[in-house]
Amino acid sequence: MRTCGAKSIPAIDIGGTKTMACLVKDGKVIEELQFPTGRSLGPDGWIDAIAAGVTNWQGSYHKVAAAVTGIVVDGNWETLNPATLNLPASYPLIDKLRDTFGVMAFAVNDAQCAAWAQYRFGAGAQQDMVFLTVSTGIGGGASSLTAGSCKEPPVISDCSKAISNAHTGRSKTVFPATG
Repeated sequence: MRTCGAKSIPAIDIGGTKTMACLVKDGKVIEELQFPTGRSLGPDGWIDAIAAGVTNWQGSYHKVAAAVTGIVVDGNWETLNPATLNLPASYPLIDKLRDTFGVMAFAVNDAQCAAWAQYRFGAGAQQDMVFLTVSTGIGGGASSLTAGSCKEPPVISDCSKAISNAHTGRSKTVFPATG
């Protein structure tokens, strides 16, 4: 069991092509795993596959954060494009994360999370900005101090920092999704 301390957070990114999880401590990625998003698994299968891949992280975190394609409203995940990821209506994402990982859970749209990461830690340099992403899907977010929209939620800083740092050449653990 790891002893990374109370500041460690698993940051999860479930996208239309790949799923990634990073263990983040003090804004640094400690460990990372990545695998293709097996569309036939569905959301329960994706989250269970992540949990199976990070069992060695148990006990090292006190909350989990997820960034996902689609919309998260009141803890429920909705698809914007069923061709990207097909979800049941109002999938209870926060409940599933909390039940699976046994800790407090937080979830946001992946493009909005990436926009916040760029605003807070990257090219946005904490200035008003618009962020667009073109990947399996298309998304974006805007940050504006003058409009008062940049109030940072309690977990999004760690989530967004992990996602913005995830492609820096760190070693990755890759395992195939089943199903």
